[in-house]
Amino acid sequence: MRGADGFSGGRDSLRCFSDVKFTKTHEWLGNDGDTFVMGISEFAANALGEVVYCDLPSEGATFDAKDTICTLESVKAVGEVYAPAECEVVEVNEKLNEEPALVNSSAEGEGWLLRLKVSGDPTAEMMDRAAYDKMCESEASE
Repeated sequence: MRGADGFSGGRDSLRCFSDVKFTKTHEWLGNDGDTFVMGISEFAANALGEVVYCDLPSEGATFDAKDTICTLESVKAVGEVYAPAECEVVEVNEKLNEEPALVNSSAEGEGWLLRLKVSGDPTAEMMDRAAYDKMCESEASE
C-alpha cells in the first residue's frame, strides 16, 4: 500500500511505478502518471555517506537536462544531483528538511528528492535495474 507521498518505504517501494529507470550519474526516475518522482540510487547514497543536509530547489524552479538540480551534503562530500531532462519541480520531499538521512536509509523509497513535470519520456534513454546494477558492479571493481 502506498503512503500519501506515493511510497510504502523500503527497496520494494519503487515497484509502485510502472517503469523505474536509472541514469549513468546514479539518479532514478519513476513514472507517476503525469509526473516523475526522482531520487538517487542506493549505490549513490552508500558512496556519498551519511547525508546531513539536502539543498533542494523551490517548487516551480525549471532546469535543463544535466543541470545540477540539487546538492546533497554528507559527512564526507557534497554530491550533485542532475536533472534527467528539461523539467519543472512540482514538489520537493519536505521530510528531508528534518530527516536528511532518509536519503541513506530509503534512497529508493521515502528518501525520494523531487517530483518533476517533464515533457516527453526521459526514461527512454535510461537504464533498467539490471543494466544499472551491472554498471554499478563494474564501477565498484575499478
